[in-house]
Amino acid sequence: MLNNWSQLAHDMQTNLSTIRLNTEIINTETAVDLDRKNKILHQVNILVQKIRDIVTVGRDDKLELSFVNSVIFCQDVCAEFDSNIFSTIQFQHIVKDFNFICDKSKLSRALRNAIENAIKYMKERGGTITITANKDIHNIIISVKDTGKGMDEKTKEKIFTPYFSTARKEGGYGIGSIIMQRAVELHGGKIIVESEKGVGTEIFFFLPDIAHKRIRK
Repeated sequence: MLNNWSQLAHDMQTNLSTIRLNTEIINTETAVDLDRKNKILHQVNILVQKIRDIVTVGRDDKLELSFVNSVIFCQDVCAEFDSNIFSTIQFQHIVKDFNFICDKSKLSRALRNAIENAIKYMKERGGTITITANKDIHNIIISVKDTGKGMDEKTKEKIFTPYFSTARKEGGYGIGSIIMQRAVELHGGKIIVESEKGVGTEIFFFLPDIAHKRIRK
């Protein structure tokens, strides 16, 4: 199945490259047109990254660690979601300002997929997605909380089963859960999911505070 996805992703890269090249050469005369052009290019770049996620899921095991600021990290991930498209969904940030060590690219993929999952279940009635980031003496804790329809216990138990999805009609194929789980596992962390039917879902990413350990040494 992964080989099939990889082949499809490879074919899509060609189409996206064509869209990006043609968009880049469009002459814009007004600030509004320039803004629209930049938004198209921004979304194309996000799609290119998502395709790379599909190609590399389960295969890219090397971490590229660097210092990351929690506030900037969360803001950058949320900036990928165009407010004009998701006008019924509000983003809220409760983020403590600190620096930590991680593979920014892989962790961004994980957080992005958690947000996308929340959006899929909130498109019809809208709601709020709350991004939090905090730390204790041992862990970095990042969470994505939504006010969507939530899950029952049976569904929650299956959430990290490869290719399991309850959102097929909204374009879900269960790949996002694999990406989230793999990214956190590579960091030596864990994911905890809390959900209540009719109330919403919160996904917690626990990552070892490598920077803290290095300082102590």
